[in-house]
Amino acid sequence: MDIVITWGAHVGSAPSQFQNTVNTVATFLESLFWDQVTVNITVDWGFVDRSPVSSLGASSTFYDTFSYDGAVRAALISDSHTGIDAQSLSSLPNLGVGTPTVAIASAAAHALGLTSITSVDGYCGFDSSVSWDWDNSNGVTPGSYDAFGVILHEMTENLGRFSFVDGVSTISQQDLFRFSSSGTHQYSTGSPAYFSINNGATNLGNWNTTNGGDYGDWASSVGADMGLAFGSSGVIEPFTTRDVINMDVIGYNYQGVNRDFNLNTISDVLWRNPTTGVTGYFQMTAGGFNGGWHDIGGSSTSYSIVGSGDFNYDGVADVLWRDNSTGITGYYQMNSSGNLVGWRDIGGSSTAYTVVGVGDFNGDHVSDVLWRDNSTGITGYFQMNSSGNLVGWHDVGGSSTAYTIKGVGDFNGDGVSDILWRNDSTGTTGYFQMNSSGNLVGWHDIGGSSVSYSIVGVGDFNGDHVSDVLWRDNSTGVTGYYQMNSAGNLVGWRDIGGSSTTYTVVGTGDYNGDGISDVLWRNNSTGVVGYYQMDASGNLQGWHDIAGSSTAYLVY
Repeated sequence: MDIVITWGAHVGSAPSQFQNTVNTVATFLESLFWDQVTVNITVDWGFVDRSPVSSLGASSTFYDTFSYDGAVRAALISDSHTGIDAQSLSSLPNLGVGTPTVAIASAAAHALGLTSITSVDGYCGFDSSVSWDWDNSNGVTPGSYDAFGVILHEMTENLGRFSFVDGVSTISQQDLFRFSSSGTHQYSTGSPAYFSINNGATNLGNWNTTNGGDYGDWASSVGADMGLAFGSSGVIEPFTTRDVINMDVIGYNYQGVNRDFNLNTISDVLWRNPTTGVTGYFQMTAGGFNGGWHDIGGSSTSYSIVGSGDFNYDGVADVLWRDNSTGITGYYQMNSSGNLVGWRDIGGSSTAYTVVGVGDFNGDHVSDVLWRDNSTGITGYFQMNSSGNLVGWHDVGGSSTAYTIKGVGDFNGDGVSDILWRNDSTGTTGYFQMNSSGNLVGWHDIGGSSVSYSIVGVGDFNGDHVSDVLWRDNSTGVTGYYQMNSAGNLVGWRDIGGSSTTYTVVGTGDYNGDGISDVLWRNNSTGVVGYYQMDASGNLQGWHDIAGSSTAYLVY
């Protein structure tokens, strides 16, 4: 997804943080959905499409109407790529049951293949008279409103998050998931009305039925959410699991977030006590706060955690395990509630090989398992499918044993994971570029590097949807990254700054839900954990403390 922002005539009078926050929201949405679609939104301050804004935010969305029987049902079935989509098909009415005409936002219609791109998909504007909090990473100031959440509210309406139940003989595609009871759709403004993707069997949240609020928004009973019909000051309004599911079923394709074990679009921190096998995670929440410990359960100490990824394409990260003495490999399948579903066996593997990474090496949006025989250099991956099963071995090829795999990332922005290599004795660095057929295109040289530096992570540290390479001189603490571009080339060095040598980089991920990778640190002697929060300009915003931790546990 590519969201193109056009600024309205009154943006010049907005606070300096306004445009940055709008761009951050756009980056966030782009990072979540892989649809090959361009969305054009005009954003203004105090006005929406030349009309004054009379509420916190307002949107005006272009839409087209389609026959349910003739177009919409087939388009939604054709767009069923994720596990969420597959489940939602049970909610679609059958053909010929008198389903009203369906109104679909032009952006969603593009994503569903029903129309071509238009010059403007929608407008949104924001109240210039209220107090806004532009940074929710330290909470929201009492009396102020969460700017990120409100902007996200209006932009997602431009993407199609709206209802037409107050219209005549027309509903929206979102209303196809509006129920009054199991098996009974609710195509009016009446109550009860709730969101369900399994034909009404499970209530995922109540829709607003109060006059004066949008019927496509949530009722207050769902709790804090960017999609509430009536916002409140002093609180963070997050993009929640139900928002992910809603956007996915109306026509977009969610691609998951690194180490997000509960489908809230925010990376969590995975822990294990290798002595006892106890495993769990710090559940991170909007704004970058630690929501607390979430227990996964015990595990055999003969197994090691060797990675995490979405191995069954349900949008939730799973935990990859291997018994390195026998080669048996499998994963703990997690669900959108953040709980363990159970063990999924992948199969045996040669003990001459080591798991060296997880990534989507063939562009099917399912995580695969990367292997290497470090004594011979032979490299390949276990290709997984959307059912969570092993398809088979896919050979990548040989490699010089002077090189070591340092990470996995999309270093040219083509949606396929590449394999990062370095010769630690010379500093030469580059990557194996993979294509959507799952094959090696060839070696792509990045360049030399000082051997006093080590590669300590991979992530998109400036929000351009291209993976960058994180470096640190562990003797001095100096940290920075190689910024890569969509041509797969090195743009240059970006300095992050110094760091205490008592801390170690233990991961990268989006720990505050803004669509930009942050750098996770731990003092392994004291257990203190926190992260460097990065912004859309690729700069360090500051340190964000997470919590203390038992030194008996390790971060994975």
